[in-house]
Amino acid sequence: MKKYIIAIFLLHFVCTSQEIIQEIELENGWSLFSTYIEPNDNSIEAVFSDIIDNIIIIKDQNGNVYWPEYELNSIQNLNIGEGYQIKTNNPITLIISGNQTNCTTDINLDNGWNLIGCLILETSNIETEFESIVDEIIVIKDDQGNIYWPMFNINTIQSIEPGKGYQIKTSTELIFNYSCDDNCSNYTYSCDGGTWQSEVNWEIQNENNEIIFSGGAPDNGTICLNNGCYTITLTDLYGDGWNGNILNIGGLTFENENLDGCNNCGLETQTFELCIPFELIYGCTDPIALNYDETVNIDDNSCIYPESSLDMDLIAVYDYDETINDIWGYATENSEYALVGTNEGFSVIDITLPESPIELFFIEGEETIWRDIKTWQNYAYIVCDNCSDGLLIVDLSDMTGQTYSFTTEFFNKAHNLFIDENGFLYAFGGNPYGAMILNLNTDPMNPTLEGEFDDYYLHDGMVRGDTLWGAAIYQGVFGIVDVSDKSNPIIMSSYPTSSSFTHNCWISYDGNTLFTTDEVSSAYIGAYDVSDIYNIEMTDQIQSWSGFNDVVPHNTHVVGEYLVTSYYRDGVTIIDSSDPYNLVEVAYFDTSPQYEGEGFEGCWGAYPYLPSGLILATDRQNGLHILSTPYSVFFND
Repeated sequence: MKKYIIAIFLLHFVCTSQEIIQEIELENGWSLFSTYIEPNDNSIEAVFSDIIDNIIIIKDQNGNVYWPEYELNSIQNLNIGEGYQIKTNNPITLIISGNQTNCTTDINLDNGWNLIGCLILETSNIETEFESIVDEIIVIKDDQGNIYWPMFNINTIQSIEPGKGYQIKTSTELIFNYSCDDNCSNYTYSCDGGTWQSEVNWEIQNENNEIIFSGGAPDNGTICLNNGCYTITLTDLYGDGWNGNILNIGGLTFENENLDGCNNCGLETQTFELCIPFELIYGCTDPIALNYDETVNIDDNSCIYPESSLDMDLIAVYDYDETINDIWGYATENSEYALVGTNEGFSVIDITLPESPIELFFIEGEETIWRDIKTWQNYAYIVCDNCSDGLLIVDLSDMTGQTYSFTTEFFNKAHNLFIDENGFLYAFGGNPYGAMILNLNTDPMNPTLEGEFDDYYLHDGMVRGDTLWGAAIYQGVFGIVDVSDKSNPIIMSSYPTSSSFTHNCWISYDGNTLFTTDEVSSAYIGAYDVSDIYNIEMTDQIQSWSGFNDVVPHNTHVVGEYLVTSYYRDGVTIIDSSDPYNLVEVAYFDTSPQYEGEGFEGCWGAYPYLPSGLILATDRQNGLHILSTPYSVFFND
């Protein structure tokens, strides 16, 4: 419903944004002007309405005038192909919007003097443009006193410019056409194939950043482009990409993708380069494919890919109609559930029959791309960042979704949370920005404040016993904090991670190795010997399976002697960490095969702690994935 409302309010913008705009600089005093735009209202009063106070008089070649001061108007309408004399009281910019005129439109020239307009889109050599009638030209003048006088081989004008007008004297009556199409090639274009077409806009700009063509969807036709390079700008008003619409120009295709994963964040703009002429070369265009060819510009479905999974099988996908984020799990004696954070709230999915996931209830919250979920006993605790929901507490013994509460008693927002084995909740990145410690033991629906850590910002963390392992993302370190006294947490040690952007960390079962991720391109899953917290060393680091070394890792969790990591565009990966000095990837599953390399699309979270051994993975664009792996038999060893 939200999309319908926004689309309606933006409809006027959609319609007007497709017009071509020409800006014409008018000098103080007398000058000559013309336009290649056909305005929706071509009356001279409408065209000059925004700058009427700067206009003294306008004249055409037939002696007609537009003289606002005396309310005289015998010109009435602007005619395409004609030039006009204009006198202004200040330098001013005339902005004309409308449809672009075909530059080869017939221009009727009388025997003798005429005022001719410029219909070409770019500056061009005057001798080239008037070559077809050079024998009939006596002289051409611009408004600076320059002339083109073929008989005497005099040419001080040199170039003809869009927006300018010219005086031309011919020896006979004739029809003139600019030679613009001699230097351009016709290409068919279309924009179609998807939904929400009222949100789709595109435009082509030349090397002078002038818009020479624009359209929406559905749209098709022919466009003539001169040799050179152009910028193609694709915009989506709602911010969720073009939803299947594709712009095709001469066989080359362009599409606006939802790169930031946000579904209603406003205007999303993407640009591409188009160089004319081009040759269609067929083959594989996907860089991740084994037979990728960088010279190819048309994909012919011949790509050969590496296996997108290893020892992980997809059981089912629960597809949301919105972007999702983090994941946690919950189990009772007979049932298992996926607890999913979405941009718009909190979702509970029954996965007891994993082949047939069913959403049991949804609790709406403030819209944000960050939600995090943890459980204690039969309660779920949910926080969000860049929001004001505070802490959402849900009683999971009531699977109707009716027993829950929001509280902002302790904080309005938090980036992440962890609940230790003793029933203490640690809210990271909230108010304050380190960690806020809540006690859940007395009344899980009504926590009490035990203490705060505010030495520096913690993005994420986990607690084992009396030790908090915190990811200080902006310091680029993991911090080790003594929380035995919840009212007085004390930093004991810290250590930098390899990419200096420590996003999350998880301690091994024996407490000797800490595993971390840095949420930046080309980062690693790192292993650190923390058996002596005052003498820490990195033991190994590893990247994911795809072969792209710029993929961004997100969150890693320790289960048994394995690491299960959500790895954005590479999906889920399982690492054998039994030897911290030799991390080995043993399984993976690509949840977002449409993406590869650097970027924040793909798998946000992966939960490996269900009794069944199933792995739950939330892909931001592709929904909740329920996965199995033979390695799960070792998870609880």
